[in-house]
This record gives sequence, structure tokens and C-alpha cells, in this order.
Amino acid sequence: GINAEYGLQDEGYRTHLVGKWHLGFETTNHTPVARGFDTFTGFYNGMQDYFNHRTTKFDSVENVTGYDMRHDYRDENGRIVVNNILWGKNGTFNNVIFTEEATRIIKDHSESYTEETPLFLAMSYANPHTPIQVPELYEDMSDSQNAVRRKYSALVLAMDSSIGEITATLNKTGLLDNT
Repeated sequence: GINAEYGLQDEGYRTHLVGKWHLGFETTNHTPVARGFDTFTGFYNGMQDYFNHRTTKFDSVENVTGYDMRHDYRDENGRIVVNNILWGKNGTFNNVIFTEEATRIIKDHSESYTEETPLFLAMSYANPHTPIQVPELYEDMSDSQNAVRRKYSALVLAMDSSIGEITATLNKTGLLDNT
């Protein structure tokens, strides 16, 4: 993993991944927390509904479905917890979940930050990626007359909005100049 390869945790970094993993989950050892992240909030699969978080197809296998929105971490004994499914997020747009988690991580980190414990936060958005789904708010902001292009650009607008909120939180907490 990126952190194991580059030794971020060995250097004292607090490491978090929010969003899409899509790098395997055959065993716990293939998941983000086993690959060097302290926490992971998001989904493992590559193609997921933006609102109900169900995977409808995986690796060209038809009729495979399942809910995939989770928060993985290590417990107080250092064991990896991967079955913490976020059932209560069903119906919530992915970007909202990811933005809330990222801003929470930043705020929590700012309260305990020291030079010996810097923050590494990786954001891995699903958008713009199929299926092309977005709240009407963002679609209404697009001026494209082409319906597909309007939805696609709306997904980019939603991601930009999320990044803006995260940047504002970094600025408010004083971490923007220290990333």
C-alpha cells in the first residue's frame, strides 16, 4: 500500500482514505486499513449507486448486488475492523458522506495536531463515474443542453463543491498551510 511503501505511518502520520477503494478486498489483508490507512470510509467496489450504495455489477459478473458503504479502522487492540457497515447512509449522496467524514477527520486532527503527527488524507471520489447520478441541485447549475453532459458536469460540480468545503475546513482549522 501507499503508506507501507512510503512509510507514512512510520513517520508519525495519521492516515485516512475517504471514498472509492477498488483495489481488492478478497481478504482483510487487501483492504485499506491493512494497506496502511488508519481509517477508511467509503466503498470497496468499482461501480456503485451514488445514493443507495448498492453495487449492481462487479468484474463483469451479472446479477451481483450488495450494499457497500463502510467505515474500517483498527480497534483498541490493533485488530482491523472491516464489517462496520454504514446502513444509516442509505439514500445519502456519496459526496455528502465523504465531505462529512473528511471535515470530521480534519477537525479532530486539528485538536490533537503536533509536528510529530501530521495528517495524510486521501480523497478518492467516485465522480464523475458511472452510473451518472447526481442531486438535482447540481444538475440545475449546469447550463448544458445535452442531458448526459449536464449530468456529467453536475457530478464535477458536486465534487468541486465537496473539495471547496474540505479546503474551507482546512483553512478554518489552520491546517491549510500545513498540508
